[in-house]
Amino acid sequence: MKKIIYSLFAFVLLFANINCKQETGDENVYTIRVADEQGNAVKDAFVVVYKITNNRWDKVAEATTSEEGKCIVSGAKDLYATVVAADYEPERILLSRPATDLVLKPKQTLSILSYNILEGLKGGDSGKMKTFRDWMKKYNPDIILFQEMNKFTDNSLAEFAKSYGHEYSVLLKTTGYPTAISSKYPIQNIQKVLDGQTHGFISCKIKDINIFCCHLSPRLLETRQKEIEQIVARATSWLLPGSKALIAGDLNSYNAYDEMAYGPNFKSERKKYNPNTPVDYSVTGLLLDRKFKDSYTLFSNGMFKATIPVTTDPAFPNKGCRYDYIFLNELLAPACTYSDILRENVTDRLSDHYPVYIRLKM
Repeated sequence: MKKIIYSLFAFVLLFANINCKQETGDENVYTIRVADEQGNAVKDAFVVVYKITNNRWDKVAEATTSEEGKCIVSGAKDLYATVVAADYEPERILLSRPATDLVLKPKQTLSILSYNILEGLKGGDSGKMKTFRDWMKKYNPDIILFQEMNKFTDNSLAEFAKSYGHEYSVLLKTTGYPTAISSKYPIQNIQKVLDGQTHGFISCKIKDINIFCCHLSPRLLETRQKEIEQIVARATSWLLPGSKALIAGDLNSYNAYDEMAYGPNFKSERKKYNPNTPVDYSVTGLLLDRKFKDSYTLFSNGMFKATIPVTTDPAFPNKGCRYDYIFLNELLAPACTYSDILRENVTDRLSDHYPVYIRLKM
């Protein structure tokens, strides 16, 4: 009888060990458990896992937490994860094995997304628009700054914005490559500027933040330099001392911060890919000289993420770069609590750019 009991006990231990290995995956599988501050499981938290390779964040896996607030991902050691849920503050964390426990704080910040959506989601493609709306449920941003809202009208933008919970919207124009803004909060002091700009920009005030949503010329460097000078001049001349300001959008320009992540052949390879945009840092350099902070660099720890293009082509390993930014002036930068470039399976498909995402303490 004792032999039978011992055999059963050994079997139970073995079975438990197998289950544990299935959950923790030995040395290549991580369990992530997400809860709120009361210890309740957070269901449907969205998890993106990265590794760092040559100063670059490379996506490894994605997962969504279960009813128990748990998900399991595979990968090598030294992995990081970003975790977002609609009603909580996002987190970025170094994963540990066999399991990582993460507590999410309730949402207390203002969330802003800047996104070049490639010719108005390809002219309002119904499939892409649905994908975008579904994706919005993960992040639930308070403000979205759009570039390339092609073929949208004031009415169609308003309808689109309301479909993901934004009651307020403004469109720059109905021709060419317009910028646009949608928001949960009233959009005030709206100015639409076309003179001296290839695509134009919108300036407005939402809550206590003065926002400049722009899309600089993809053609001549000299044109981009003049455009950003005009935007910065407007931002400084229009605003009262002590005002918070944000300049965001597709600047079609590089940032010297990223130079260390580029390989030795970056300039020549980039020229093959895009001969109209020489590697030059003067456009973003002007913003930095005027005491604006590049929001991505506030939390990147020196690591690089590209915003364009959305795929990796082995023929041009260095073509990935940043064109898309959210710059914060000196008064607003200290309020930034989180920033990221959202490289995900969904954003791999929606556009040829990745969006930039920040959180601001209000």
